Amino acid sequence: MRWWMLFFLFLLLALPGALSAVEISPADAASRPLPPRVDLPEGITHNALAQPHFPVLATAVSPDGQHWATAGDQMLYVWDRSTGRLLHAWKASDSWIRSLAFSPNGHLLATAGDSGEVKLWDWEQSLLVRCLPSQGEALYTIGFNPHGDLLATGGADKTVRIWDVANGELLKKWLAHTAPIRAIAFNPDGNFLLSGAQDGTLNRWNWTEGLPVAYPFKGVDLGIYALAFSPDGRWIAAGTFRAIHLWDAITGQARPLLKKHTSWVRSLAFNGDATQLLSAGDDALLYLWQLSSGAVLERWAGHQAAVFSISFMQNREWLSGGGDGRILVWQQGTPTPVWRLVGYPDGRWLSCHMVGQPQCEQADDHTLAPPPTH
Repeated sequence: MRWWMLFFLFLLLALPGALSAVEISPADAASRPLPPRVDLPEGITHNALAQPHFPVLATAVSPDGQHWATAGDQMLYVWDRSTGRLLHAWKASDSWIRSLAFSPNGHLLATAGDSGEVKLWDWEQSLLVRCLPSQGEALYTIGFNPHGDLLATGGADKTVRIWDVANGELLKKWLAHTAPIRAIAFNPDGNFLLSGAQDGTLNRWNWTEGLPVAYPFKGVDLGIYALAFSPDGRWIAAGTFRAIHLWDAITGQARPLLKKHTSWVRSLAFNGDATQLLSAGDDALLYLWQLSSGAVLERWAGHQAAVFSISFMQNREWLSGGGDGRILVWQQGTPTPVWRLVGYPDGRWLSCHMVGQPQCEQADDHTLAPPPTH
């Protein structure tokens, strides 16, 4: 066979593959958002100040606003708000901790994550009070009801579970979504429960029956990775790709979308009087929104990787934890963090007060050992 015939045959065989390779351009592929990974934490980066070996996946603030808790890779930390010092640190899990919640009376701190277990801690003594049975798959979200006698959980198995806090009894369990549940919240009076999932559905439940109630929430076509109820019970906020959805909690009427983020919204938190909403996500930015107008009041940039969790503290202050291993405390009206805490691979923390002349000190000298149990 002559050389030109071989060349022609080669073109016939190669051309279909070449054509199919350009049917979806890189730009088209980039416009199709991929949901964040579920199996392992994302966005772990290194920086010049420290080399964190873990992200801060979860934060929580005590009801009196005087303490905050943070967690990520196995370890649980409790901090003093006024001094920024680390009060307690202990190994709380053998795997990633993805969700934290203080009980309404502030006595208990609940943890959950990839182990599928929920642990209830007396955080002041670093003591395990109760371990709820493992659910077999990762848990991504937990929340107490306003009275503190119930705890709701959701995760990879797509079910909602309601637990009795006093005795650890499983009271209710039902299949709530067709995809993993990423966010869960009781309304402020505890009458019903919201759950949001990676399938883009947001459901409202009569938790005593495990049945959906009221109206469906419309307009979400991508996964829900954040959910928040305003303290007055008026507003519901859900975070998805590049957008925050708002609904009137009474009528179900949708408000205009809040759009500034360039990637997935990972966490949401209302302020105390429900006039403002803070959002954060994979673009490493925090936005403070005025609910009445939908305007951005402030934009904060201080993390070097995705912000996984934010919490309202009190007195116009906010707490954030990121994939860069940093914990930052923000104050409204101040462009830079007022506190910056950075974790080191050996378990030490550097605590920096950033107001005026920055002052840094080693935040603790704890031995990070497993706590006693009973």
